[in-house]
Amino acid sequence: MILSNSASRTQPNLRTLIILILAAVLGLLFLIDTDEILKYSRLLSPLSGTRGVISQSSTCPGCQGIYHPNYDYEANYQKWDKLYGRTQSIILLGERHSGTNWITDHLVECFSEEVQVKTEYTRFKHWFQAEDPTRVPSKSAIVISMFRDPYDWVWAMKERPHHAHDHRDLPWLRFVTKPWVGNSYQRGELDRNITQKGQKWNVTCLERYSFVDIIPCSPNDTLHVYHNGYGDYKYELMHDGSERAYPSIVNLRKEKIENHLSVSKFDGTRAYYPFRYEDLYSNGTEVLLNLIESATGYKRNCTAVKPTGPAKHKTVPGDYVKWMNRFVDWEVEGFIGYSKR
Repeated sequence: MILSNSASRTQPNLRTLIILILAAVLGLLFLIDTDEILKYSRLLSPLSGTRGVISQSSTCPGCQGIYHPNYDYEANYQKWDKLYGRTQSIILLGERHSGTNWITDHLVECFSEEVQVKTEYTRFKHWFQAEDPTRVPSKSAIVISMFRDPYDWVWAMKERPHHAHDHRDLPWLRFVTKPWVGNSYQRGELDRNITQKGQKWNVTCLERYSFVDIIPCSPNDTLHVYHNGYGDYKYELMHDGSERAYPSIVNLRKEKIENHLSVSKFDGTRAYYPFRYEDLYSNGTEVLLNLIESATGYKRNCTAVKPTGPAKHKTVPGDYVKWMNRFVDWEVEGFIGYSKR
């Protein structure tokens, strides 16, 4: 009994000692400047902060295996030409500030004498895409999708929000928390007339959207809020027919990634090649051009862009990085090779 009582008195003392040690360790951690950790966490290599594909997303079925760090994609024009005929178009898709103008110009230089180079599938390259056999016949197109690091892309949109005029000149926290829509769901006179006449389910709007998918619907309603250099006023609403705004730009990004990845499964798509802006900038375009040549049988009429070294990330506040780490959908980002900083 004496031994038992002694042991019972010793156990609380050991627990107390362990708690004190843990408290001391945590105290040291809080002395570390977390902003400095975040500042340098992406500078280890050109591809730091990236990863291969995770197993499968519950929100993007069919996207498994879409991102290959070494771009190990099938490209076999000899087999495909026998099955489907020659490739009719190369289509480039990508959001604003993702390097699409640069790569479009490059592809036009390289391949436009042999095949049509386009920047739309169903809609212009920035927007949500859908099946449309009248525009993209069965197995006729090679599709290139471009993506950019989420921290850099959101910050670039904050600096210059093309088409999203009511998100101009906002502090970063207000920008990422403001619903992705114009002030007061602004619609012009023509849009209001459509609603009043009960015609909103029977009209085709800007970019061939339905009335509930975009503000404004009427092309002429975008002119009264035009800002030079930002393109026409245009907000995509939630892509579910609810006529609701995305709560944040990061919610728009998540669904846009899923949508552009789903183009790989469209009937008009013969081959689908997703590329990250940072990889093309750092490593050059030789891999991209080789893939297109192998997928189409068309030979380039240009010189590949040479590697330029690691892509530079934007200088952003540590609090912004922490916010992005918390609220971005990192499962979906994993499908294009991005992870938290």
